[in-house]
Amino acid sequence: MERKFLATKGSLPERLFSALLAGDRAGGDKRGRQSAAIYVVKPKGGYGGYMDRWIDYRVDDHEDPVPRLGELLELHSLYFDKSPKSDRLALKGKALEQMTLILKHAGYLKRKKSFADAFNEFIGNENFEERADPNGQWIDKPVMQYLKKKFGI
Repeated sequence: MERKFLATKGSLPERLFSALLAGDRAGGDKRGRQSAAIYVVKPKGGYGGYMDRWIDYRVDDHEDPVPRLGELLELHSLYFDKSPKSDRLALKGKALEQMTLILKHAGYLKRKKSFADAFNEFIGNENFEERADPNGQWIDKPVMQYLKKKFGI
C-alpha cells in the first residue's frame, strides 16, 4: 500500500484510493470485503468552500466495495473538478450531432426549443454548469465522455 501511495501521481484522494485498492487486491481485510470509505478534509475544500470536508464517501454492504468507491471518486471529480481550457470540446460537427442525440434522448430538445436553450437546461439539471458553455458552444471532454456512456451514444 505504501509503495502504491508513493508511486501514484495526483491528488491526495487519488493516492489514498490507489493505496486502498492495492491493499484490497493484495488480500484486504481478513474479515472479508463488505465496505470501503475515504474521508479527506482541507480548508474550504467542500462544496462552494463552505466547509472543510473535501471527500467523504463510503460504500456499505457491497460485494466489491473498493472499485465502487473508485467509481464514486470519479463522479466526484466529474462534478466538482474543473478541466483546463484545453479540455474543452467545441460543439460542432460530430460532437454537436452527439449532443443533439443526447438532448433528444433525454427529452430536452423539443419543438420550438433552440439547441442552446435545451442544452443550457440539460446542463443545469445534470449539474455541469461549470463544465460547459451555457450558450452551447463547448463542453468539457470528460463530461461529454460521461454523457455519451450514460446515454449510450
